[in-house]
Formats: sequence, C-alpha cells, structure tokens
Amino acid sequence: MKNVLAFLQSKWRRFITKYNLDTFLDEVSIGEYLSFPKFKQEQVIWRRAYLETHAQGKICLQNNECPCKCVTSEVIISDPSCDKGCFPDMLGEKEWEEFKTRNRIKVDLNYKKIIKYVN
Repeated sequence: MKNVLAFLQSKWRRFITKYNLDTFLDEVSIGEYLSFPKFKQEQVIWRRAYLETHAQGKICLQNNECPCKCVTSEVIISDPSCDKGCFPDMLGEKEWEEFKTRNRIKVDLNYKKIIKYVN
C-alpha cells in the first residue's frame, strides 16, 4: 500500500510541475496547497544531485529505472525513500532546515541547483 500511495503521489506531483501551475499565481504557490511545498521541492533537487554522485544512483538516473523497476524520476518526487536506501524519506520542514544548516547547503529553486558552502 505504501508503494501505491507513493506512486499516486509522484504522478500528482509530476502533473503539478509539468504544467507550471505556480505561474498562474503571484505570491501564493499553488504547490503549497497541493501538498508539494517548497521545502519538499528542495529535497527533490537534493535527491537528484545526490544520485548523480551515488554509484547505483548514476545508473538509476541514466536508465530512469531503479533496481526495483520503479521509474527513478517518480521515486525522487515521492515522500518515501528509495527501496535500496539511496536517499531517505522526505524530512519535515524543520528537519529539512536543520539538515541544510548542518550540511551547509542552500537550494536554488530557480536553477534547480545545490549550493554548498565551504567555510
């Protein structure tokens, strides 16, 4: 059941991001109302960047298929973690802010990049 919910969630989030529904609103993000808040969008960007440096993750990204036969681009945008443990479950907003502080990163949502601070 967990995998079914994750599958439906990823399809919904794919729909939200595919059609850029945020552009129809000014300051209020439709993603916030459709359960894809900015802190989760940031985690999707982090997950992708992390997979680019992970041995199995590189293969998953290249084939867009995980060893479990799930579609990688959909696994990345759902809340549960990868079955192979390539990345953790999505964190809550407070935990995500702590993670970014502890790991000295910032996520640029416009360019979909991770900025790592060195000092």
